[in-house]
Amino acid sequence: MKPDSVPEFTPKQIRTGLRINILAASSGMVWFGITQGLPLIMMLEALGASGVLIGMISMLNQAAMLVQIPASLLTDRLTYRKRFWFATTFPARFIWFIPALLMFLPKESPNAIIYGTLTVVGISALLIQSSSAAWWSWMADLIPEDRRSGFWNIRQGFCMASMLLTFGISGWFLDRFPPGSRTGFGIVLLACAVFGCLDILIHRRVPEPAGDPTPPGVPFIERISRPLKNSNFRYFTLVMCVWFFSLGLIGPFTMVYLKQEFHALYRHLSAIQIAGLLGSIGTSFYAGRLIQRTGIRTFGIFMILLAPLFNAAWFFIDASPVTLKLPIMGTLTVPWFTLLLSFSSLLSGSVFAAIGIYQLNMLTSVVPREGRTTAMAVHWSLVGLSSALAPLVAGGIKDFMTIHPVPLALYHGTGFSFMHVLLILHTGLLWLIALPLAKRLESVPTDMTVVRTLAHIFITNPLRIARDIYGFNGVIVASAAKAKTAVRQSAGKAKGAIHGILNNDKNGDDPSKFEKEVK
Repeated sequence: MKPDSVPEFTPKQIRTGLRINILAASSGMVWFGITQGLPLIMMLEALGASGVLIGMISMLNQAAMLVQIPASLLTDRLTYRKRFWFATTFPARFIWFIPALLMFLPKESPNAIIYGTLTVVGISALLIQSSSAAWWSWMADLIPEDRRSGFWNIRQGFCMASMLLTFGISGWFLDRFPPGSRTGFGIVLLACAVFGCLDILIHRRVPEPAGDPTPPGVPFIERISRPLKNSNFRYFTLVMCVWFFSLGLIGPFTMVYLKQEFHALYRHLSAIQIAGLLGSIGTSFYAGRLIQRTGIRTFGIFMILLAPLFNAAWFFIDASPVTLKLPIMGTLTVPWFTLLLSFSSLLSGSVFAAIGIYQLNMLTSVVPREGRTTAMAVHWSLVGLSSALAPLVAGGIKDFMTIHPVPLALYHGTGFSFMHVLLILHTGLLWLIALPLAKRLESVPTDMTVVRTLAHIFITNPLRIARDIYGFNGVIVASAAKAKTAVRQSAGKAKGAIHGILNNDKNGDDPSKFEKEVK
């Protein structure tokens, strides 16, 4: 390994590597959006899978995180981690061709496809999680400390834009096929496998600095327990355990509930998810500045406080039609649940993405450099262990309440259902457990209090209240012309980043150009 005084890569090579990372991640989001989002869940629902089987998608992905600790015993001793990462992640993406091909076999029974797909989910998750800690350690060594916040914010913006297109196109595409057809799902899964493999092949070009392998002879228990002795690491991991458990309760079943209760079309479900992603994209532009002003601890507390507020929308929905008069598009009729949940998702998507940025920034900051791979594995394994049971618990609640419904009517006669129970549990977990734990994290000198943060955003200048509320949630109220301008600017940023990769970054080695070129 090179001495600390001799940099392994020039600033130009690092900037190019980070751009390649963003480009690869944008491709990988197509795979992620399909395997972790609406298309796969709706495919199992269309095949007649029970609530517990649908919940197993999330459960298998979360439970696979437990493999990170034994895998880290190997990778923590590696100076270079890229080969191991490629050897595990590429097969994990490639095997998604199997369920895609199964959908084109007309004589294949639904149960065979359901269990075959769940087997692929489990194997893929195990392979990916086995090198997950190595990837995090690789990124922590590669990304300069003064660029971490900006890089993760920009990367998330590109990833959310890619997922936005994935949800929109896949929802529109699946509605082109008649009910009961498997062809649409098969084509979507084929695209998923192709883009997933492309992600890994592109990411191979990202440079890898030499790591600090753990010296031989350090006992296993000491390696596992060492990061937990740090109070910030310990409390932060507990906060994330509660957060992911609460997400596991509601995540796999929101779209299933709308499909079964209101007979929602795929384009209605896609519109709700797209609204959430639009909010997520907006987060990339305000989160970094807000973190710099308030500190990462206060930022996380404030977002956890906000997150459950948007659950209220689910108690006021029905399927009644609403007619809208829109410029250019003319008259548009949509169900009330699509309109209300799209607006709610626009706001909640921003806050949920902000908590994701909070995790990325905090995780790469609280883990020690020595034994970093093992520390990452401990964090994600505990998160996976705590959240793996959530989808099964939620699926059990769904199946139980389907058989034993509660005779309670909500807005316009909509029945009280399993979804409302899960939303109440989600709110209680965040406010009663996650929030107090987040407050126990140690402050840093730049942290503002939550009260001062609220005052800065909403009170300091009353004339900016409306703008700050919308800006805080990634929403821009503008004319169609301004919207087109924003789209062109975003496209220009993407084009510039890709151009830099293809031309091997001819702008020199000035590190200060990173923010200008990527932001």
